[in-house]
Amino acid sequence: MVRTPIRNALAAVSTVAALLAAPAASAFNYTYIEGGYTSIDLDYGDDESGFRLGGSFDIAPQVALIAEYNDWDDLSQLSIGAIYHAPLQKDLDFFAGGTFERIDYDIDDDTGFGLRAGLRWQVPNLPIQLIPEVRYLDVLDDSLTSFRVTGLFTIAPRVDLVAGLQTGDDDRLELGARYNF
Repeated sequence: MVRTPIRNALAAVSTVAALLAAPAASAFNYTYIEGGYTSIDLDYGDDESGFRLGGSFDIAPQVALIAEYNDWDDLSQLSIGAIYHAPLQKDLDFFAGGTFERIDYDIDDDTGFGLRAGLRWQVPNLPIQLIPEVRYLDVLDDSLTSFRVTGLFTIAPRVDLVAGLQTGDDDRLELGARYNF
């Protein structure tokens, strides 16, 4: 079959339309509040413990506002921003977003920005979700890139236990609970 310019254009338009078509609804809830224990390994060798509060609120079918507050012994961090999330297939979402960052450190305070992108995956036949992601933070005249894996273990219809491990330029451990609205 000989391809004509009209057929090529129709094929291109069909392909773009298929890629841009509204994907199926996400299997995940992006409206929640969570909190718990957090530990961070600072560059100068000290480990600090504290608490964290976080949340997310869907404002559109694929957009959520996010906020997180961490308070350690000598350091606190506030992150406020938004993420875009979209299903890639059943039980697998992609997300990416940006945040405004505020760091209060005993010896210095600063504002900056953060970027994040990752996947959210429901493990088949188990009450477990895995969320691998990459995070970038530009604050305190420094840029930090970290890799993070969060696990959610569902213990009730709206309640998950949360465990997170972040490593790279920003090492953290987080344990807590999430309530889904």
